[in-house]
Amino acid sequence: MDNIVSDDGQIARLWDHYVQVSHRYYEACRRTDEAHAVCDAAHAAQAPCESAQVACEAAYDEEAKWGRAVVAASRAFEAASDAAFLSEVGISAS
Repeated sequence: MDNIVSDDGQIARLWDHYVQVSHRYYEACRRTDEAHAVCDAAHAAQAPCESAQVACEAAYDEEAKWGRAVVAASRAFEAASDAAFLSEVGISAS
């Protein structure tokens, strides 16, 4: 199974990247929830909420950006681990 972590730990690096991106995504989700709560509170108080709405939209954009990064990192990790497994069992990935 040593071949699975070949190429100087490529799979380990891809996994680490996936974990880091996932953490950033979850942080962005938390910030989106917080911004949404501020916007909701402003609406409930019938207070001006333009700045809260702008912050909420920015948080949603950030969440979407990190969501796309999670998908890309997941696909890269999956492709590398699949290729390593196929190589380990002697099947060409091409």
